[in-house]
Amino acid sequence: MRQVSSNIVKLRKEVPNTSILSSNNVPSKKLWDFGVNRALQMINKNSSPLTKVVLARSSIIRTSQDIDHLTWLAML
Repeated sequence: MRQVSSNIVKLRKEVPNTSILSSNNVPSKKLWDFGVNRALQMINKNSSPLTKVVLARSSIIRTSQDIDHLTWLAML
């Protein structure tokens, strides 16, 4: 079993001067919305075995220069 580190690191809240060149989400927003609505319909049925559903999306972002991933996530 792996242990998660208990170290706390304060991340910089600075954004490098960069531009987003492209972004790709899988599934697309339209397909993700469809999945959410379908899951809600299934949950609302009395006979549904579903009580909760987690739907995620993967995003690939290309920027004009390298950025630190953790700093970027801290800005969200």
